[in-house]
Amino acid sequence: MQTCWIIGGGCYGSSYLRQFRKAALRGKMPKTRWVVLDRNPDCQATLEIGPEDPLEFIFGEWEDILLQSFSNNKIKQNDLIIPSPFQGPLIFNWLKKKRT
Repeated sequence: MQTCWIIGGGCYGSSYLRQFRKAALRGKMPKTRWVVLDRNPDCQATLEIGPEDPLEFIFGEWEDILLQSFSNNKIKQNDLIIPSPFQGPLIFNWLKKKRT
C-alpha cells in the first residue's frame, strides 16, 4: 500500500485530504495510507477526519519529522510527499540534509 505524506494539516492539507477522499470514494485512487505532518495537534485536518479514514497524524517540526521518517525508512521510494505551495524552502532543506 502506498503512503501519501501531506505536509501541513491546515487549510491546504485539509483541502488535499477532502479531494483525495472524494477520489477514493469514487474508486479513482488505489488504496492509500495517509499521514499528515503538522506542528499543531489541533490543526484543521484533525477536525475533518472520519472513522473510515486511514489517516495518521505526526506532530512536530516538519523538517525534523521528514528527516526522522526518512532515516527510519518510514518514507519509501514510491511514496508521495505533498507539501503546501509555500513549503518549497522546507522541502529544499530536507532534501539537502537527506543527502548528507
